[in-house]
Amino acid sequence: MKCDACGNQTRFNWGNAEKVLCEACWKPEPVSNTAPSPEHNLVPDKNPPDTARTIHSLGAILIGCGLFCAGYFAFIYTTTVSANGQENMQVHNIGLLQNRQTGIIGGIGVAILGGVLLLHRPLNTDSA
Repeated sequence: MKCDACGNQTRFNWGNAEKVLCEACWKPEPVSNTAPSPEHNLVPDKNPPDTARTIHSLGAILIGCGLFCAGYFAFIYTTTVSANGQENMQVHNIGLLQNRQTGIIGGIGVAILGGVLLLHRPLNTDSA
């Protein structure tokens, strides 16, 4: 039997007796030898409008979180510890300096990722 969507003859069943999938287009086909249901012939929208809005919102959230993280590590995070138990003598701890650097780089990376998601434009996949 041929798939109505792509015309491929190869079909397989992943152990679900209620659903047989076309190997080429991965659309469910009815199990019986009767005509396919109308839902099978419908092509779903590849980029629904809510997806773009969700991606943009996620991008804005990631920008805010990334800038907050980078700002915290750059301006608030302290790398000094008391030396020899004396409170008036402070020295920089190399491990804390590394944590600060990692936090700033990670925050900037998350903000850049958010910017990419915020500027995301869905591809036009309509074939007219």
